[in-house]
Amino acid sequence: MTTQTVTHPSYAVVRNIVRRWERRQRLGQMFDWLPRTLVIALLIGIGIALVSRMRPWLLPGQIILATGIAAVVCLAVIYLAIWFWPRTLIESARRFDRLFQLKERTSTALELLVGSIHANDELMTYQLEDTLARASAIRPASYLPLQMRWREWGLVALLAASLALLILLPNVFAETISDNSAQQETIDEAAETLRDITRDLAADPTLENERREQLLEALRASIAILDEPDITPEEALAAVSSAEAMLSDQASELRQQSRSAQSSLEAAADALRDLQSLNNDPQSSQQSLSQTLESLSQQMQGFNDSQRQSAANAMNNAAQQMEQSSPAGAEALRQAGQQLQQGDTQGAQQQLQQAQQQAQQAEQQAQAQQNSAQQLGENANQAQEAGAQISQQQSSQQAQGQQQTQQAQSGAPNTSNNAQSQPNSQGGPQVPSNSQSGSQPGQQPDAQSAQSQPGESGQGGMQSQSPSGPPASGGQQSEQGNSQGSAQAGAGDTPGNAGQDTSGSQGQPPDQNNNPDGGGVRDFEPIYAPSRLGGEPGEDTVELEPDASQMPVIEGEFAQNPTGSTSVPYNQVFNDYANAVNRALESDYVPLGLRDVVRDYFTGLEPGQRSP
Repeated sequence: MTTQTVTHPSYAVVRNIVRRWERRQRLGQMFDWLPRTLVIALLIGIGIALVSRMRPWLLPGQIILATGIAAVVCLAVIYLAIWFWPRTLIESARRFDRLFQLKERTSTALELLVGSIHANDELMTYQLEDTLARASAIRPASYLPLQMRWREWGLVALLAASLALLILLPNVFAETISDNSAQQETIDEAAETLRDITRDLAADPTLENERREQLLEALRASIAILDEPDITPEEALAAVSSAEAMLSDQASELRQQSRSAQSSLEAAADALRDLQSLNNDPQSSQQSLSQTLESLSQQMQGFNDSQRQSAANAMNNAAQQMEQSSPAGAEALRQAGQQLQQGDTQGAQQQLQQAQQQAQQAEQQAQAQQNSAQQLGENANQAQEAGAQISQQQSSQQAQGQQQTQQAQSGAPNTSNNAQSQPNSQGGPQVPSNSQSGSQPGQQPDAQSAQSQPGESGQGGMQSQSPSGPPASGGQQSEQGNSQGSAQAGAGDTPGNAGQDTSGSQGQPPDQNNNPDGGGVRDFEPIYAPSRLGGEPGEDTVELEPDASQMPVIEGEFAQNPTGSTSVPYNQVFNDYANAVNRALESDYVPLGLRDVVRDYFTGLEPGQRSP
């Protein structure tokens, strides 16, 4: 740009006219792109709503928020692209010359002003006057109107209605999404709690550097786990529990160290308080070790030989007690006692001053450890509360899921009872699942059912009590039979139908299609089952039949007295144990991390399963 361009007064006038036209054109472009931007944002919102109906993702309020954010982002992009796209002044002038039919007057005037075209002053003056006259008469609104594109705005209205319909209609995943959002919010709060704890520990001046780094590293690892996008509640609870355990352990260790140091210092102070000179002071029982050493140093000048010997012995005893909390202070106190025995009172006072300083440092360190332990205990409580919230939220979701499952099943016909009411292969009806199953009328039990019959009282391979509990009676058996029906449903889902009765409840021999070790079909190994003793269910006593033989009665002790046997084939009692395990797994008694292990273990023991 030449000096003439800067100094000529007409240049600023032409430049302002072109810029005014440029602003009008950019405003029209912004008005044209507004409905198109809204269409893009609404399409994004509709896509999110459709995905949220196919799988749990976002709630209606979150969909609206996401659509609004998409609209703002699209508008920002369009605004920046339209208003900040670089355009030179001469290019704009040429474009408006064609649009306004100015026949290159504006662009020629600019070229004359910047020196791109050379002309004499008279011709240049005529050109500028003609350009300014024609440009001032132009009305940009006539050539660049703000048009309302009804088709595009109609599409915006249609898409907005579609999005509103998708948001207002009930979503089957709404409750699941809400639960997942609440769970994620709880996990985020737990992560924020750990971050607050991390900041507190980093700013704690009383904590040792090594211990602080160890705690900070563990907390950062737990926070990294909580920040993972696809973390499960179990993983989050494990991470928070790990941080809480680390904080609790460190707090307990510091608390123990502080108590040990304070006990050592108190014992050393008690050893010095036994001196007669200190006992005369009524405040001596309330003084710390450093204060007791200071009092002893002040009174040492007036000691006689007997008092110096007593003080030296007391110092040696105090040094032994102080060895654990402050070895340097104990050594200084021991040196003071030796010098006092040698009559060097001044040297003993100097050593007592050093011991006093070491004792004061030990007392401050013990107090700092106690403060750190208290702070770590509070942080551990915060982490424990965060973990409890995660566990509570998870338990609430599981309870809601079970309730929904029960409600869904309550509307379906009870096919199990219908199936059990069908005639069996023997021609007799089977007993429903909520009653005791036993031998059918006219059916003779085989050898195996005869073995279990005395303890089962008509039951097949399943009893209505837990493996280790006492026999149930009357209505208790019916209630336990109902509870076993739900427990068997859990066990029967695994391969091998562990929840079914495999002991031949109808007098049939058990399924011998067992090959657990690849060695062929064999009998089930007997196991200990004390609940299979003789007698009807509910009886508390076992009566033995009298001996009908004519053998004479012999009194005395017998070394070869045979022992009885309560073992039965384990396939006959496996269901009892499996039902007890299922009830424990459904409750909160078994930890989450061990449930799969317990389930896999009993699945491997199931009759008919092949060992790996």
